[in-house]
Amino acid sequence: MSLKNPLTLLASITAWLPIIIAVYGRQKLTSELKILLFYLITYVIFDILEWVTAAARLHNAYLHNINEWVGMLITGWLYFKIVESSRTKQKVVITLTLIAILNNIFRFSWEEVAGYSFTLNKAVVISFVFLHFHSIITEIRISNILKHPPFWISAAFLIFACGTLFIYLFWQYTISTTTQKELFRLYFGNITQLFIFTFMILLSIAFWTSKFTKQNVE
Repeated sequence: MSLKNPLTLLASITAWLPIIIAVYGRQKLTSELKILLFYLITYVIFDILEWVTAAARLHNAYLHNINEWVGMLITGWLYFKIVESSRTKQKVVITLTLIAILNNIFRFSWEEVAGYSFTLNKAVVISFVFLHFHSIITEIRISNILKHPPFWISAAFLIFACGTLFIYLFWQYTISTTTQKELFRLYFGNITQLFIFTFMILLSIAFWTSKFTKQNVE
């Protein structure tokens, strides 16, 4: 992380936007949105730690890996709640979350970004999103999908997961310690940060639409 990269700084600042909106409209937060708020708070805490260690020129890849581990756990909890209308889907969420967490533990790295773990995590999150979209189509009755917070949550996770999946899949060439600085700056400092920015904007919309929840469900 560097102040010299405006996208990195912009992504970090934007992460506060959904938190501010959530706190402002906290009376109308559903259980899923409260879990999402917890996810964002943990994300910001780790983000601050990464900025501090980067400023001190300390190695901090392990913080990125721990942040991903914690984020995967909370994301599993979030989707367990989102698909609560189906016990079968909840079991699938639990199973996939456990697989991802175990993989994160066994492939944890102190020295480099755990690219393969990140790749599996993104694939698992994409699976969660499609489980939710199937629920929207077959089980949930809503009058306007654009005023349905879980839709925006899934849209955010889907775009972020799909957008960064191949960066992490080929991490040895894109974001490893041996990657050329210019390529690392391109993939992590620019492309990944752009997707984080988009992710946070969509989550902000999810919190903003929480005020329509009651009148939007048929």
